[in-house]
Amino acid sequence: MLVGKDGMIGKSIQKYFSANNLITFSKEQFNLEKTNISKIIEMHQPQIFINAAAYTNVNLAEKEKKKAKKINADALGIISKKLKKINSLLIHFSTDYVYDGKKKFAYYEDDQTKPLQYYGFSKNLGDKIISQINCKHIILRTSWVYSYFGNNFVNKIIDQKNNTKEIRVLNNEFGTPTSSNFLAKNVNEICKKYINDSLGSNFSGVYNLSPKGITSRFKFAKFIFDYYNIDRKIIPINSKFPTNDLIVERPRKVYLSKKKIIKSFNLKLINWKSDFIMNMKKN
Repeated sequence: MLVGKDGMIGKSIQKYFSANNLITFSKEQFNLEKTNISKIIEMHQPQIFINAAAYTNVNLAEKEKKKAKKINADALGIISKKLKKINSLLIHFSTDYVYDGKKKFAYYEDDQTKPLQYYGFSKNLGDKIISQINCKHIILRTSWVYSYFGNNFVNKIIDQKNNTKEIRVLNNEFGTPTSSNFLAKNVNEICKKYINDSLGSNFSGVYNLSPKGITSRFKFAKFIFDYYNIDRKIIPINSKFPTNDLIVERPRKVYLSKKKIIKSFNLKLINWKSDFIMNMKKN
């Protein structure tokens, strides 16, 4: 059962999973703000529930805290309780924004979370609620998700190709670009292992999942322009957050260690550049 079918991750999951084995729901069909979500789960009795829906507007979350909390945290309590009752697995996508980005080295799953903004707080609260209820669960913390479609950093950069204005991109924000196809492919592998009963009994928990490597926003933007042969100059800038009342602070540098997920699920993870080349079409 897939919730959030029209989002970047949701669309990719539909590509990697057999339509015969997947029931999909749009935001309208399975609204995380409504109280009837438990009844829908009861009706379909899924073996695996994949939550690819979330409140993701980082800036707006500061003004819509109630809504962000309801979608990213409260709904997860309802879902987790129902899935525990029917003994089903929850696969949930979380974010590197649960960290403050001040650690010099890689972040591990048991490192202290310290979100810098309400979006990260609401996602972190959702992670905690799932863990406390303790249905069978796999929480996947990922970073800088993009896709060929949708509103994301890659498409915003590509859209600048005909812009005559100066293009300025942060050079002091670091992370790992992650395609939605990369996430879907690896979730498919995890689901296969779960269905084949090859995960063991203690697999529930939080896992980091993104490609290998780390880059800055500026270098990533430059890589995108080079890949698409876009002849535009990009100027690196170092900016302090927040720059105005609409921009909230983001973690400056988060590199997610993937040791736990590789060992637990025997996944073969590629570098972020290879991931991009494999999953982004050239115009």
